[in-house]
Amino acid sequence: GKKNVHLMAPKARLMAQALVDVFEMVQPHITIMDAIIGMEGNGPNAGDPRKVGLVIASYDGVALDTVASTIIGYDPMAVPIIRYAYERELGTADIRNINIVGEEINKVSVPDFKKPSSSAQDFASKYIPNFLLARMFDSSCTSVSSVYEPNCTRCYECIKNCPAKAMSAPNGRVIVDEDKCIGCFCCDEVCNYKAIVMKRSFMGRTFLKMAQFLGVERIQ
Repeated sequence: GKKNVHLMAPKARLMAQALVDVFEMVQPHITIMDAIIGMEGNGPNAGDPRKVGLVIASYDGVALDTVASTIIGYDPMAVPIIRYAYERELGTADIRNINIVGEEINKVSVPDFKKPSSSAQDFASKYIPNFLLARMFDSSCTSVSSVYEPNCTRCYECIKNCPAKAMSAPNGRVIVDEDKCIGCFCCDEVCNYKAIVMKRSFMGRTFLKMAQFLGVERIQ
């Protein structure tokens, strides 16, 4: 199941490769994306609904993701899933080579779409070679879950759904074993009370402050 995939691919880069593995095996005949209402920010439970007003369909799933990511202001090749799928020749990731029928991208784009708080890695990727970046973010720049106690109702859904068994409540209060946490944020997905927050490493916080100081990109 999904939790087992998180255990086998605990880091974002590995998870992206695992998802592309699944896509390579299945390759649906047609892919349809409901983008009428999207979610911006740190979803799923800490995100905010955002009207995009689109339904996107394609026989090429990689091309579909390329168009969708372009609409909300991403460089498609900066999205790991798209990049890995393109490298395996599973679809088209060059917006110039995609035949778009219907709306024009510049007329439906959402340039102020709020991205998830991955600014530390985005900032570092501008200045650090990819082979060093991957090693760094797999070790010293990871994020782990933390519990915001005032919002916690002690429903313990986070504990039940943690694939790494990193959460427990020995005295009723939920705690996270940071050595076990794999940063998959399954706990955030099942928390309806915004009680799960991202706790960054020292390196991650440092890159965020550098990006903010230099104005490289908007920090969420």
